Amino acid sequence: MNRIILTGNLLPAPLHGELGGAEHRIVRSMRCLAMVVCGLMVFSWISPSASIAALVGYWSFDENTGTATNDYSAASNTGTFNFGVQGIPSVWAPGNTGGAADKAVDFSGFSDRVVVPVTPASLGLTNTLTIAFWAKADFIGFYPYALLFTNDANGAARQWFIQGSNVGADQMYMWSDADTAWRKPLGFKEGGTGTADLNWHHYAFAYSINAGVGTVRPYVDGVAKTVQTISGAPNFPSFTNLLIGGKNQNFTSWEGPIDDVAIFNTAEDANILAIMNGTKVEMVSEINIQGNSNNIADEDITPDVNDHTNFGMVIKGAPAVTRTFTVQDTAAADIVFTTPATITGGAIPFTISTPLPTLTGTIKGIAGGGSAPLGVQMATSNVGTFTRTVNVFNTDADESLYNFNVTGTILEHSKGEFRGQGIGGAFSQALDNNDQTLSIDFGTVLQGAGGGQIDSFFDIFAELTGLLPAFTAKLTLDSITGGGQGFTLPGAGPFSDMNAGDNSTDYIARLLTSTPGTFSVTYTFNMFDQHDLAGAEGHTLTLNLTGNVTAAAVPEPSTLTLLGIGILGLGVRIWRRRA
Repeated sequence: MNRIILTGNLLPAPLHGELGGAEHRIVRSMRCLAMVVCGLMVFSWISPSASIAALVGYWSFDENTGTATNDYSAASNTGTFNFGVQGIPSVWAPGNTGGAADKAVDFSGFSDRVVVPVTPASLGLTNTLTIAFWAKADFIGFYPYALLFTNDANGAARQWFIQGSNVGADQMYMWSDADTAWRKPLGFKEGGTGTADLNWHHYAFAYSINAGVGTVRPYVDGVAKTVQTISGAPNFPSFTNLLIGGKNQNFTSWEGPIDDVAIFNTAEDANILAIMNGTKVEMVSEINIQGNSNNIADEDITPDVNDHTNFGMVIKGAPAVTRTFTVQDTAAADIVFTTPATITGGAIPFTISTPLPTLTGTIKGIAGGGSAPLGVQMATSNVGTFTRTVNVFNTDADESLYNFNVTGTILEHSKGEFRGQGIGGAFSQALDNNDQTLSIDFGTVLQGAGGGQIDSFFDIFAELTGLLPAFTAKLTLDSITGGGQGFTLPGAGPFSDMNAGDNSTDYIARLLTSTPGTFSVTYTFNMFDQHDLAGAEGHTLTLNLTGNVTAAAVPEPSTLTLLGIGILGLGVRIWRRRA
């Protein structure tokens, strides 16, 4: 939405520079389809019938600093100060309304001027136009130029101009080197020949062709003067530059201030009073914020990944996520950020990482049409889903608090949990972010037990947390210490990956019973979750296996002999009893 603020004395008076009566302030709001073009800050008139689209040039001279002046029409033709052969600069001065914010350019009379590159085609000028401006003559010299349309930047090829004069009955003229038919007085005379009344005056004229005859209709301080006829077939002058306040020649610049130069490509006779009293525009700022080159509406409470207000899902402990938003001023006036941008709704995890310029006084924040970055960062040290509000405090009239929501989810790392069973009994140990040790003691078994092997199973169980999508845990064997004898890990080269859908994967620790002995071995594994950032959460599982395999007992030879004699004697005894 564009907002237009008009200031000025709404009671027509011949001396507008001296504000009589109450000074009025009119604020109007219009949407893009109304009287303004969306996204362009132009000025409005008191009269609703004024043709805003016809405004093709407007230099308010309110910058009060620098060597350039903005064109606040849709044409955006910036003017540049040029001090000519004398090098005597123009100065900023109070504007025609006398208000503190209203400024003008005070020309020295010594070839200083503002150069604006424009052409009739770029302004859409054909057979109708209106030109209006405020000026105050401190001295009426020898033909001082107020406005000069020319085919070079120095004003040598003068096509068409408005100038003062200290000769004759009139002191403001329209003139042309290209067509003598355009040489017409504008119907104004001050106190006397060569003198000035030192007051602001509003000069305007409208031009159009009717039935092949052109007419110039001048107005001074809103009062219509004698209509001037352009006889024959008027040759509308061509030009490539507009010079405001003078040309590159001694003693031909305007001596005094000029303010609010406005050009229309239509005849605005019906709106001359409105133009005179309404062209002094207090330009306002229009804030807009974008993320990922997409507009973010003021008071937007629905974060979206497309405009970067939704930071997405990240793992706890991962690097902070930063989004850089673009704060724009789409209108003419500067935006000032009255206080720093803030995050509300909770202390964590969002912070302002790139602040906007917080400025006071007359220092500008974002110049009209400019932009500045605003960085917002989400830390990852706290698990959960967080929604916060970003607040930008500024001098936009109806969006002085521009805010929008941001959101993001920080997920706990996925966990692998060890569970096992076998000779060592059931066990359960969690593998989270820390290194773990798992010990299995197979005890003492006889040689050949279990057909040559005894197995103990241990599982890696995929416990999914934090709404993670696909999950794969990798268990890799890093080292074996203790010689590796007596034990084996079937499938250890390498272990298969564990997927979320598998829930768990069985692994086998196997004691080999074919060879007697006492065995001890340590296997070191790396457990790595692919959703962890590289190196962030890889951790170690130490698997300690112990077991003793004993051979079957064999009697000594003497013992076997005695046993045999005893058995033989027992047999003889049984035989005798039967006999």
